[in-house]
Amino acid sequence: MNAIRMDERRNLMEDRVRRAAEVLRRLRLGSNDRPAQLKAWWPDFVRDTYEAYGYEKVRTRPASPSPSEIDEMDATLQLLLPLSEVQRRVVWARAVRVPWRRIEDQLAVSVSTLKTRHREALNLMAAAPVAAPKKEVARFVNKI
Repeated sequence: MNAIRMDERRNLMEDRVRRAAEVLRRLRLGSNDRPAQLKAWWPDFVRDTYEAYGYEKVRTRPASPSPSEIDEMDATLQLLLPLSEVQRRVVWARAVRVPWRRIEDQLAVSVSTLKTRHREALNLMAAAPVAAPKKEVARFVNKI
C-alpha cells in the first residue's frame, strides 16, 4: 500500500515538473533576455508575393501564464535544487519531453540507469518538499 502511494506521489511530482516546464516555455522574454540581433531602422519588406500578408500560416504564441502558475513553477524549481546535477538534468530533460535516447547520448549513461535516477529524483522531490531561497532558483534557471 505504501509503494502505491509513493508511485502516485512520484507521478504527481512528474506532472508538476512538466507543468513548470510548460509555464517557463510560455513566459515572454524581455529584450534583455534575448540574444542580440541585427538592428536596423529600415522596416522589413515583402520579398515575394507568397510572403505577403495572409499567404503564410499564422503562428500564434501560447497565452501568458497566470501569476499563480508562475508561483507554482517557482516552487517546483525550488524542489529541484537539493537534487544532484545529473538528477536535475534528467528530470528537466524529461519534463521538456527529450527522448531517453538523446539523454543517454548526452550523459553517456544507459537508459535503465537514467530511468532509475529519474525515479529516485522524483521520489526525493515527493518526499521532501522543502523550499529554497529564490536567489538559488534564479541561478538554476540561468544554467538551463
